[in-house]
Amino acid sequence: MRETVPYDDLPVPPPGKQGGYGLGLREIPLTCGGVYYLHEGDGLGVYTRPAVSADGRRAVTVSVTTTTALIDQDKVNQAVEALTDHALCGRA
Repeated sequence: MRETVPYDDLPVPPPGKQGGYGLGLREIPLTCGGVYYLHEGDGLGVYTRPAVSADGRRAVTVSVTTTTALIDQDKVNQAVEALTDHALCGRA
């Protein structure tokens, strides 16, 4: 599942870094070094991103509940990626 191919769609990896996509898993570089793996789960009214560091020591799930109105996908992706990176890098 961790063998990935390069991707260039959302979620966008940190600037200047390439991410990858495998068998249902997306590999995204961390700003503190290393990578994390996640699998998206979206539906009408919900946006969920479970993620785990490559070494398995840290994990986080971000879930956003929305209305049926369209959301600003770019803003939500950026906010969720920043929160995930913060949690997995262990910054206080």
